[in-house]
Amino acid sequence: MPLQITPVSPQGAAPSPAMGNDQEEAPSLLFPSIVPQSSTSRHRLRSSCDRGSGDVVFRQEIAGIFEEVCPCEGESKRTSEQDRGGSHSRCTWHSPFLRKPMGVITEEEEKEKLARRLSLYDLLAVGIGGTVGSGVFVLAGEIANAPDLPAGPSVVLSFAAAGFACFVSGLSFAELASGIHADGSSYVYAYVHLGEIFAFWAGCCLTLEYGVSSAAVARNWGDKLGAWVNHLHTNDNGTTSIWQPGTGDRVGMWKDFNIYAGAIQFICMTIMLRGLNVSRLAIDVMTLSKMVLVIFITIAGFCVFAQANLAPFAPSGFQGILRGGMRCFFGYLGFDEVCCLAGEAKQPAKNIPRAVMGTIGIVTFLYFVAALALVGMQNFSEISTSSGFAEAFRARNLLWIANVVAVGELLTLPLVVFVSLLAQPRLQFAMAQDGLLPAILGKVDKNGNLFFGTLVAGLTSVAIALFLPFGALEDVISAGVLIAFNFTNSALMVSRRSRSTLPHINRIFVLVFNISTFIACCLWQHTGFVMPWLPVSILSTCVALLSIVLLEIVCPDQIPLASENRFRTPCVPWIPAVGATMNYFLLVQLSIEGLGLVMVYLGISLLFYAMYSFHNSQGGKNGWRGSNAVSLRRHSRHSTETDPQLIAGLLNVDEDEDEDHATQKQQSLSKDTATFLNCVLNKGEK
Repeated sequence: MPLQITPVSPQGAAPSPAMGNDQEEAPSLLFPSIVPQSSTSRHRLRSSCDRGSGDVVFRQEIAGIFEEVCPCEGESKRTSEQDRGGSHSRCTWHSPFLRKPMGVITEEEEKEKLARRLSLYDLLAVGIGGTVGSGVFVLAGEIANAPDLPAGPSVVLSFAAAGFACFVSGLSFAELASGIHADGSSYVYAYVHLGEIFAFWAGCCLTLEYGVSSAAVARNWGDKLGAWVNHLHTNDNGTTSIWQPGTGDRVGMWKDFNIYAGAIQFICMTIMLRGLNVSRLAIDVMTLSKMVLVIFITIAGFCVFAQANLAPFAPSGFQGILRGGMRCFFGYLGFDEVCCLAGEAKQPAKNIPRAVMGTIGIVTFLYFVAALALVGMQNFSEISTSSGFAEAFRARNLLWIANVVAVGELLTLPLVVFVSLLAQPRLQFAMAQDGLLPAILGKVDKNGNLFFGTLVAGLTSVAIALFLPFGALEDVISAGVLIAFNFTNSALMVSRRSRSTLPHINRIFVLVFNISTFIACCLWQHTGFVMPWLPVSILSTCVALLSIVLLEIVCPDQIPLASENRFRTPCVPWIPAVGATMNYFLLVQLSIEGLGLVMVYLGISLLFYAMYSFHNSQGGKNGWRGSNAVSLRRHSRHSTETDPQLIAGLLNVDEDEDEDHATQKQQSLSKDTATFLNCVLNKGEK
């Protein structure tokens, strides 16, 4: 039966003019029923109306009103459940660009099964502990003395470039995380602002950052431990045992088998299965230990610093710095993991932005000074690509420090493995809740832990760590992270820049910007100023710039409310556009083979989406009918567009007002307005 909005009087609801006395009375929907139950939400609506301007928080809070109940439109195909004995209809097809209403996110947050246990210190420990590690112990020496394009002492600039790119993208993470307090990081940001297919791709890219990178770091740790036991005997037939990975004459799948990598990955999974309380304590203790170790070896390195080792500063020129920056990005994996834990964070609106920016700042400083200490201790051509600091101290006859470093690496690198794996079940949980992954991955046990999701993620990572070498994973992981970061940058541009009369124009501008920027970066990197590609390079660059200029001119800035105390990124869309451009420029530093592997991975994920996720999407099946928000059709080929300011005024009810005053406000609703809203509402119910 259609819902009915009626003007009300102090005595009660007046009969709707659209209904006759002889008609069956429809259930009446008075305005108190559509005002959000949360006092915070009502305050946002009231403040937005008082300002009289389009506000992004206001738009998100009433997204359930503007969004249609079921996403199918026009040519969408529907199947009647009445043929099967049911009384409801459901969609058999939906747009892959379907977006998740913010009202649903808010309701899921209120019903969240995961307890909020993580303080700001815990979040910083997760960010720093999961980030600092391979950048100091592995990447600094590996990039400085790379066999193809050695960066030399300019490796410090590579770390600085990667850190700046992370800082710019981190601003986007900070603002979006302060408004969307849900697990999933880039995945949920893309789902709310870009669309389902982009969200699914973002989730797949984050899987590279969390689950796969955890296995990659475990593999690196296993290689280091394997080097310590290479003195063990070989078998009588001359082949090596499983306790000597990476050596001997093993062939086939066993050639790269590393028992230590699989073992440490399995141990981390086992600890995670015990629950977040145990995991949090382990993270806090090991992060503190790692910080002490990094500071110690950095100070010790500066004590034997030799300025002569800094020449030549950039043996491979600017190209070596950029290539090094791309590889340095692997060392920054982890700062955004705090966003993926937003659903378990205390005061996420304040603590998540602080944790993100604090992690990036601290990690960048540590990487810069540690890399400078390393290249100052030893000439870059002599630096070990596997154990840079340990071998450099050994070359300086500081054997006791070398032993401390070697033992410290083995004791602290597992923290990176642990923290990286910690975020993967949370990502799976968010995607499974939306129907994009099997439901078992979103199951929470009686203790509030993601036992099944952790088991699946952990066993998969164990298999990867056992058989795939670190070098085969590094570039693909970094590329996936850069793409995920650009989904977040794009989501912020769409969130902050919109126009109610042209609802999709902001997404069009952002899509054109991303495509043209990627093309321009590819052409400038691989063709330079060579004809006939030069005009195409210039044209694509101009198109990218023009799209951002038009986005700023056509779409006004939707500024968050000052009373919310939310983090606000300055100069949108320019800051996220710069971050996206830097990410694309780092991305194209990959070889053609590396880019090809990334494209194949995204293609396989698209196939999975088409075969499973598309048909099981919660939004696609029922349009999130479980939401308490009243859903109205935002646009229709047969109705006038709804006015956000009109709806804002109608919903402007103060939770502090007495009942009589609120009733007088409701009484001011005109019959024409009620008729208009009834038409829109009942159109959405058909």
